[in-house]
Amino acid sequence: MRVKVTKYGLDYANKIAAAIVNSELLSLDVPPLENDFGGGSVSADGIRVTSLLAPNYNYRLIEPNTLVWSMSGGHLTVEGHYKGSVKVLFAPISGSGPFKATANDLQLTVRVLLNTDQSRPKVDVIDCQSNLNGVHLEIGGGIVGWIMNRLEDQIASRLTPKLQALVCERVTDFIEKDVNKKLQTIPIIVKLDDSTQLDYGLMAAPAVSSDSLELRHKGEVISADGSALPFRMFKESFDESDIATNNSRMLLIAVSDRMFNSYLYHSFYSGSRSLVVDKVTSPERAKFLAAQCSATEMCIGNYLADYRQAYGNSTLSAILELTDPAIVEIVDGIGQCKANGSISLLADGRAILTVNVSAEVALSVRVDSQVEGTLLKGLISFNSLIVSSAGQSEIASLNDPFLMDYIVDTAKLVVEAEMNAILGAGTPIPMPRGTNLTNAETIFVRNQLLLFCDFEYSPGK
Repeated sequence: MRVKVTKYGLDYANKIAAAIVNSELLSLDVPPLENDFGGGSVSADGIRVTSLLAPNYNYRLIEPNTLVWSMSGGHLTVEGHYKGSVKVLFAPISGSGPFKATANDLQLTVRVLLNTDQSRPKVDVIDCQSNLNGVHLEIGGGIVGWIMNRLEDQIASRLTPKLQALVCERVTDFIEKDVNKKLQTIPIIVKLDDSTQLDYGLMAAPAVSSDSLELRHKGEVISADGSALPFRMFKESFDESDIATNNSRMLLIAVSDRMFNSYLYHSFYSGSRSLVVDKVTSPERAKFLAAQCSATEMCIGNYLADYRQAYGNSTLSAILELTDPAIVEIVDGIGQCKANGSISLLADGRAILTVNVSAEVALSVRVDSQVEGTLLKGLISFNSLIVSSAGQSEIASLNDPFLMDYIVDTAKLVVEAEMNAILGAGTPIPMPRGTNLTNAETIFVRNQLLLFCDFEYSPGK
């Protein structure tokens, strides 16, 4: 399974990052500062960022896995309260009051390494550089403030490096703690059924090109209890031209047919290979299997007298069973599933007729975005269900063509209903908390299911 974030997706992520960094800088907690300068000393506390006006944000990708993110042109205002003393004619004068520091060009460059941690994405800060240019001070507080304003350059030269260091410290801390904490919310194990799970974990660190970011996920079927599963190698084929298409969307997800076939294979060998039609599992369909019913009802017994005679007091049921794992094939833009199996008619749990069948169903897939997350849902419909051979039956009338047609039609309805209930429940697509997929489109292309979509992020979720 491969995920590609296109330039449009990266541009959107850049806007999200800009909004978050703006918010982080506006809540910057500046500790008290103390400095000596020629002729005096000053300390400041209650320092807070009061405004940050629209800087420019940009990013650059460097192969194989480095991201450089920068901002420039920001107008930053910091306000607080100072206490200071200066010497006038060798006599110290003390005072206090408010101060305001403005920087007309805030520049920030952060270089990060895209990595993995426990099969999830991780961001490691390589370095950070921050520059405050054009710093101007306004210091109140009577004569001391007036004198300190005359010493603006000296005070600013000592204040600026500390503010620059604090900006980098805050941004670095936010990336390494908050961002990575958010990335750790990506689910990498998703339940498929009671016996199997899907491991979405990353196989390697995210890789970048000049205008995109790509992640390779395992897409590996594992057991629900972590024990080993029967292994079978399925061909995995990705076509670069396929995943490179439709770059007008933010996100491209490519899933090979290997993942589908691995699930079907393991599901078969873990026991998920049959469907039962009886009064409990499918009461409406089971009515037709009855040997006795009223004249106004439809059941086999009303049409086949020897069936009614032989099994009038029996509990009738049917079982549909695969003889080997079903296989998904993706060809010429079409997804289909093929399977071989048998349909057995049972009286009191004993088979009285068995027919072998081969089936082919059309497979469609869609994405359903909900409040609680994004689900990949499926739907099947029969292309064909053919009786390949019929076994011996206890009574001749069971080979009646009418009965065979009904058995086939009933099997189609039961399989479609059961499978579409399972596929319609959906499988979660793992995303960071607060992120959801939108405008999704799915197509089948050369052994792959391709998903083209956009995504949106809500910080509060």
